[in-house]
Amino acid sequence: MSNIIWGKIFLKTNPFSIIPDKESKGLIWAGFQSNKKLIETAIKNIYSSRDTKIVLNVSRWGGGKTHSAYYFSNSNNIKPLLMPNDPVPLSVIIITSKEGNNAPYDFFKKILDSITLELISATIKFMRTVEGEDESLAKIKSLIGSEPLAKVTWLLGSNNEEDSFEASEMLFNGTTTLQRKKYKLIRGVEDTTDRFKILSTIFKILSEYDKNAKFIVPRKTFLWMDEIESLIVYTPKQYIPFTQAIRELVDMTPSDFCLLMNFSLSDYDNLRALEYIIGKALSDRISFRNVFTEPSNEEAFSYVQELLRSYRTDNFTLANNLYPFNQNSLNYLSDEVMSDAQAPLMPRNVNKYAEYVIDKAFQENILIDNKEITTEFISSLNFKELKLI
Repeated sequence: MSNIIWGKIFLKTNPFSIIPDKESKGLIWAGFQSNKKLIETAIKNIYSSRDTKIVLNVSRWGGGKTHSAYYFSNSNNIKPLLMPNDPVPLSVIIITSKEGNNAPYDFFKKILDSITLELISATIKFMRTVEGEDESLAKIKSLIGSEPLAKVTWLLGSNNEEDSFEASEMLFNGTTTLQRKKYKLIRGVEDTTDRFKILSTIFKILSEYDKNAKFIVPRKTFLWMDEIESLIVYTPKQYIPFTQAIRELVDMTPSDFCLLMNFSLSDYDNLRALEYIIGKALSDRISFRNVFTEPSNEEAFSYVQELLRSYRTDNFTLANNLYPFNQNSLNYLSDEVMSDAQAPLMPRNVNKYAEYVIDKAFQENILIDNKEITTEFISSLNFKELKLI
């Protein structure tokens, strides 16, 4: 249990949490500017054309990939990278299922839950208002290439709440005989391909329409697949249909769509295994392979410094902006302790070191009356207690 009272060291909250923040609002980017530049370059390229793109982000565990997904899902952080008339993308972040048996359905369900049926229904309802009932149904049919699947998608935007609800039920659970008779459907939503056809069509509709205003410039969808290293533990019987479904989704959405895959590796053999699992057809379409570099001691120092500055309380008046550390103790932590441990200086490991030292300082009452953590205190600690990755 932590002994730290962050306010007593002039910090609003814990800057060194090892659990990635799942809220895009208010996220900051500290240090590691080369990794940030990789993502920014990819995003600018994605916006250079309407073609669908695939991006693979690779690092060791705790390298900041999940943070990247949430950081760049904040419109304030991505707007500076876009042209003035470019709409910010619809950003969807999905954690890859650890269980392979139902991975395609789980993937489909998570995406719809993230976008929300409320937004999807409202957007299709707006489309029906703008285009007209018959014309909107015909347009959806042309997008999806199937009359019964088009009807189910179109019904999501019905003004009749019962019809809209039944459409969403058919989407998740398939169709009953009664539903097929009621809505004059030759067949229902039967398999993964059907669901992904509907998913692709929803992306296309969300690209062109907004419930408040019709887009002049199509909006892109960014689908972040986090923790795709889970695929490595799938059996071939599990990963083949899943990766096939992802490839179909990419193929069925040839424009205004970007799949960003976050992969944590323990060694580069795992990366080769991943590219084998996702298949040549998908691997060959990767536009950017962003390999996050392992930080230097200087970058680790800068990272801690920027976090401390960003999380300061308004009543902070000390001359030392590294408090509760000082220049010597933070240099010692990054240059001596972290280097000796021979653990990669990924953000998560740096966070563990910094929080551990501060926690021990509170235990020993080191920080009374604004006293600083010294090099001598850090040298007295047993860092073997830390579980580094």
